[in-house]
Amino acid sequence: MRKNGKTRETVLSMAGTLAAIGIGCAVFVPERFRAHAWLLIIGICMVFLWELWKEKQTRRTERERERTMQIVDLEPDYKNLFAQQLQLRVQEKLRVKFPEATVALGEKEIMCIAERKKAAYIPVQQAGEYCHISIALSEMGEIHMNLFSLVNFESIQGTKNLMENKKQDIEQWFTQKGQQLLTELITNMNSRGYSKLSINENGDVTVKENGRNVRKDHFHEIPPKESWARLRELMMDEDVQVKVSGRQLTFAW
Repeated sequence: MRKNGKTRETVLSMAGTLAAIGIGCAVFVPERFRAHAWLLIIGICMVFLWELWKEKQTRRTERERERTMQIVDLEPDYKNLFAQQLQLRVQEKLRVKFPEATVALGEKEIMCIAERKKAAYIPVQQAGEYCHISIALSEMGEIHMNLFSLVNFESIQGTKNLMENKKQDIEQWFTQKGQQLLTELITNMNSRGYSKLSINENGDVTVKENGRNVRKDHFHEIPPKESWARLRELMMDEDVQVKVSGRQLTFAW
């Protein structure tokens, strides 16, 4: 508004000056020179209008340039803010399970996640057996994450053989001493008036008393959790009901 007012004042001032010059020419300039004087005045007016138009165009160009620069400068800030918030939220969720885990989100992955319909697959460090994570953003802004571990195709057969070996190991353990140890434990707890017991993954033997798990003994020969399914089958043959739930083996008789 200030510039428009200043321009208007300049135009009015110039118009007043030209009017005064015109009156002066009509009064003081001899008639034979008046045509030349008017041409000179018209030329001055044209030059003035030309300069005025150029100044107006320059101002308009500067305003457009400033507006464009503001847009360009603001856009990366929003991207950086989104990237930082996403990085923090992913890191926070990941470290609930793996306190030392780290994941690096690049601009390419962030743009992929921002589309919401695509998941980004990123390497992750210090996340136990997992080496990759998929990150996706729902329409409600919720982060969905999945962890993956890569397995060499050539090692699949070796893994199958290892599982067979573990199966044989648990059967051998059960035949040689596991059956006797478990039978002694169940007999002991039965003599104390219990009909059910649970063995935790760490070997603690617990029973239910007044709705609470109470530790009563410790089983030093608890097999690995991977073998519990086979152990359950073996114990079922002994007329003992076995249930695998989370980190517990529950025996009922």
